Amino acid sequence: FNKSHSAAYAYIAYHTAYLKAHYPVEYMTAVLNAEKNKIESLMKYLKECEVMKIKILPPDVNQSKVDFAVEDDNIRFGLSAIKNVGEANIIGIISERDENGSFSSLQDLVSRVDMNKKVLEGLALSGTLDKMIFNRATILHNVEKITQYSQIMKKERNSGMVGLFDESSSSDTNETKHINLEQIPEFKENILLKMEKENIGFYITGHPLGKHEDKIRAYSTHSTEKLREIKTLIDSDEATGIEIPDRVELAGIFVDIQLKRTKSGKQMAICQLEDLDGTIKVIFFPKAYEKFIEKLNTEDPIFLKGRFDTSGKEVQIIIELLEELRKLPEKIKTNIINIKIDEKKIHHNNIEGLKKILKGNPGKNPVVFHLFDLTSQKKVNIRVGKDFYISINDAIFDKIREINCIEDLWVTGR
Repeated sequence: FNKSHSAAYAYIAYHTAYLKAHYPVEYMTAVLNAEKNKIESLMKYLKECEVMKIKILPPDVNQSKVDFAVEDDNIRFGLSAIKNVGEANIIGIISERDENGSFSSLQDLVSRVDMNKKVLEGLALSGTLDKMIFNRATILHNVEKITQYSQIMKKERNSGMVGLFDESSSSDTNETKHINLEQIPEFKENILLKMEKENIGFYITGHPLGKHEDKIRAYSTHSTEKLREIKTLIDSDEATGIEIPDRVELAGIFVDIQLKRTKSGKQMAICQLEDLDGTIKVIFFPKAYEKFIEKLNTEDPIFLKGRFDTSGKEVQIIIELLEELRKLPEKIKTNIINIKIDEKKIHHNNIEGLKKILKGNPGKNPVVFHLFDLTSQKKVNIRVGKDFYISINDAIFDKIREINCIEDLWVTGR
């Protein structure tokens, strides 16, 4: 590897690490804007913000800028994240707000800004108007009435009628042309979240699996994000030392189901399973499809077991078992602490130091050592006895990483 490249990468790594440590909100805002057109990457970094205790504020017609922006110690969603609104409309809204002040109400907004059906629905369903409306369902129910009002006000502005009035009477005129909205009950939470995802690409105010998180984590051996990472490493020939599972267990919901026919005419299905971290393809071959068809069509969270397949361009799971999550008993979550050791640096003092750390922090989480056996010339995984099970503690992990022979440490679900 070229040394000049090493120096350049080290220089960049130092600067980015410094910025992340000392200006975390500004740094993550820049990262989110750089990845805003890549949904899976964006979800990954939004989760990183959550870990860093940086609050992500939802889009707001009176606060949001075009892109992600720093707001106090938080990050505010930009309006460009909303589908079907369009750059010209976004710039129009922000320019009007900057020039003439915040929008005091929905009526004030549609009086001052040209509002068509697609734009209004996009703003409403993404939560951008939440602070000035009764609820999102009411906006959709009255969308024709609201957009007609907006067009009338546009014609008056263009005809010069507003100019006939002074500044105070202009406001009074808009108030007299009140929009009478028929109020209806709000959508159910799962419908609201589904619409949110359709309009932005992911969930903002919540997640349909949020209330099942503990159970999902307890039953899943991997997350969809982790499985995609393994696939990426395999494709880049960087999977050395990484444990590649033959079979996996996951829990989530099916968000897309496509029915197909095999060459012999039998029915099968290709689905997208969504968990708390992303989505993954799941294949139901004819026998599995016939066996699990009733459970496949449920909107409730499910638990599955399957073969982990990385042979194609896209990672996928070949289904073997499918159960409704609600029918499974509660389960206490344990994690496996994985420690990768550089076998060439193993020394008595290193091992004794590691044993001392493990013994000094007893817990319920198993520890697995990953290393290359120089004698057999094979990768081996060594699971320690229960006397060396430990608790999950970042300070302890840092101590382990400081030991000379330790290459990596990571936690996986059991």
